[in-house]
Amino acid sequence: MPRRSDVAVAQRFLASTRLERHRHGIGYAAVVVAGGYVEAGDSGRFRLGAGAVVFHRAFEAHADQFGAAGAEVLNLPLPIDAPDVPVAVLRDLDAVVRTAERDRLAASSLLSASCVAATDGPEDWQDLLAAALREDPSLRLTQWAEAAGLTLEAVARGFKRAYGVSPKRYRADARAPCMADDPRLVAAAGAARPESRLRRPGSHDSRRGRADGPDAGVAAAHAEAGGSIGFKNARPRTTIRGGMNRRDCLFALGRLPLVAAVGCATRGSLVPAAPAPRTRWNVTASEALDALCFLGPLSGDPFYTDHYREELAQFLPGFSAEAVGIVQQLKASAKEHGDLLGPFLCLVFSAGPGDTLADLRGSLAEAEQQLLLATAPAPTGTTRRGPGSSPHGRR
Repeated sequence: MPRRSDVAVAQRFLASTRLERHRHGIGYAAVVVAGGYVEAGDSGRFRLGAGAVVFHRAFEAHADQFGAAGAEVLNLPLPIDAPDVPVAVLRDLDAVVRTAERDRLAASSLLSASCVAATDGPEDWQDLLAAALREDPSLRLTQWAEAAGLTLEAVARGFKRAYGVSPKRYRADARAPCMADDPRLVAAAGAARPESRLRRPGSHDSRRGRADGPDAGVAAAHAEAGGSIGFKNARPRTTIRGGMNRRDCLFALGRLPLVAAVGCATRGSLVPAAPAPRTRWNVTASEALDALCFLGPLSGDPFYTDHYREELAQFLPGFSAEAVGIVQQLKASAKEHGDLLGPFLCLVFSAGPGDTLADLRGSLAEAEQQLLLATAPAPTGTTRRGPGSSPHGRR
């Protein structure tokens, strides 16, 4: 009889369920077994029905809106030979589902061989704009709106309804991989990032890493959805072109506004790339980073508490009700104002010297004060900064 960890279990989503835009730290393939939903993400928007498969690369963002019948979705590891398309249709859905009941890795290997055709997405103006932003991340929204006969306000509202994020934010995400081709930005990011923690993937025992070299990266911040860099079958983070992952690139963009302003036009830079630094890590345990990586379940979101019941039962006794309340308050406030809480808390905690839950409570109190201050109505003539902002740009 196969072990439970070797098999895949389909998720069932109720009618009209909506999953807000989020990211997963590990790539995976989502197979639609029954029902259907609309997914809008970094690769576009797609209407998915039974037999469709979505190939999610690590740290790609997407939002999901389920239809009147809900859906049943089977999540499998991303195949090594996955086709270079976001969505495809399976020739033999039943074979994949039957295999997944015995061995999810074997089912994953069937996906590429079973793909017969890519699925085209909708072609509303929101999708045309998304495609234009992916093609040219330096595109000016005002010019596009004028050419489409729309006001800039209408474009912002309509795009956010379809994609769950503003066109400016979508453009920034599209720009990040492009920036990773610039060797100056890659080298600058390594020098600019502060010392922080790293969590050892694949267990509930986190580790704190201290780098001796310039590659002291930002903590592997858990995806805002909270749980995909989970406690089972985790893999090392995936890098994008130029040897730099999306989070590092976004962080460097915020800390180095002048370098970021160079834009995609600098891809052909004559500056030679610096040799990759060699980094040594001194690793110790960090129960506080466990809490940050467990942010989704701690926030009380039913979607995650249902999936991590056993882990919550083991973890919550060491985390005070007061601290859990602070996390939930921060999560609600951040969601209301469109802020990213997970990466922000990791940055706040990285500035402290400790590793215990008591240390984290102090960081949370500081974060609560900063977040509530940042989301308060700004006086006339001032600009409100988000919790991840600084005078030099968003961190």
